Amino acid sequence: MSGHSKWNNIKNKKEKSDAQRAKIFTKLLDYFFSYDNTTWEQIDTTENTLTNSILNLTIVEKPKVYFLTGHEEVSEEYLVGATVNLQNSLFEVNTLNLLTSNGIPEKTDLIIVLSPKKDLYEQEYTILESYINNGGNLLYASDLKVQQEANTNWQRILDLYGASIPAGMVLESDKTRTIQDTPYAIIPILKSSDVTSSVYADKTVLVEYAQKIVMKDEATLKSLNVEYTNILNATEKSIYQKFTPEGFVQDGEMGEQPIGTYITKTINSQDPNSEPKQSKLIVLGTAYFL
Repeated sequence: MSGHSKWNNIKNKKEKSDAQRAKIFTKLLDYFFSYDNTTWEQIDTTENTLTNSILNLTIVEKPKVYFLTGHEEVSEEYLVGATVNLQNSLFEVNTLNLLTSNGIPEKTDLIIVLSPKKDLYEQEYTILESYINNGGNLLYASDLKVQQEANTNWQRILDLYGASIPAGMVLESDKTRTIQDTPYAIIPILKSSDVTSSVYADKTVLVEYAQKIVMKDEATLKSLNVEYTNILNATEKSIYQKFTPEGFVQDGEMGEQPIGTYITKTINSQDPNSEPKQSKLIVLGTAYFL
C-alpha cells in the first residue's frame, strides 16, 4: 500500500504542476489576445487588475517568469508593457542574462525569448539545454529581423522540439482576416487547445510580418518524444513567400500556414523509479502583436 500511496502522491504533484504550467501559458496568451473578437475593441482589464491586486496579498508563491536578455531582444518599452500585464496576472516577472547570472534560478516556470537578433554562446546553449531536459518551459518568438539561419545555437534549441522558422513571410489574401486589406497585418485563426481555452471564445490576436512554423516529419518527432498543436494559423488562402538573399520569392506557397505552435516534449529519465518529465514550448513566428 505504501508504494501505491507514493505513486498517488507523485501523480497528484505532477497533475498539479502540469495544470500550473498550462495556466502560465494561458495567462501569457491572454495578455497577447487583448481584443474582443465581436467588437474589435481593446479589452479593459482594469477590473481584473484590481481583483488580482487583492489576491496578490494572499498568494504565498507566485509562478516565476523570466524574459531572457543579452541577445538584442525586443525593446525595453515592449518588455515594460508585458511585465506589467503579467504582474497584474499574479506572476513574479524578472529579466535573465545567462552569462551574468549564476544559471537559471530554481523553480523557474517559464523563460520568454522575444526576437533575439544575436545567437547564444555555447555556454548559454548548455544552460538552456539542461533546463529543458529538466522539464523547463519556453516561449520563443521570432520576427523578420532575426536571421534564424545564422543563429545556429538558437536553432539547436528549436531542434530539440523538432521546430524551425525558415526565412520568409506569411501574407493573408482573405480580406476578412486582414486589417485594412493589408496582407501582412493578419487576424489569424485561433485553434482550441488547453493553453488557449480561456481566450478561445471571446478574444483574438492581431499580428504583422509573421513567419511560418515548420515541424519535422512524424518519424523524427516520434524519436524526439514530441507532440504538437498549431494554435495560430493563417487561412488556407494565405501565401507563404520564401526569402532569399535576392529578396522574396514571388511565386509563394498557398495554403493554411501555422504561425504559432504549442509543443510538448517528454524527457524519459534514466532512473527507472523516476517519472518522465515534460518540457513545453510555444513557438511564434512573430514577436509583435498589434
